[in-house]
Amino acid sequence: MGLLTLGTPLSWNETVPYVDYIKEHGIAQFIALYHRLKGREGDQLKWGDEIEYTIVKFDDDAKRVGALN
Repeated sequence: MGLLTLGTPLSWNETVPYVDYIKEHGIAQFIALYHRLKGREGDQLKWGDEIEYTIVKFDDDAKRVGALN
């Protein structure tokens, strides 16, 4: 992902058709990046290095949300 210099960002509703693609490819990219960089030591995270996707579990009965293990 980079700086958006042309066009406009999609609205939330416009992104819905792409959710499965984003999940599948985002996870694949993260795994590939992890395997490529897992041996590096002493680096600090920079902007864009953080994981921006969190999978959560909804417990409707208890009205709680938590990170999925």
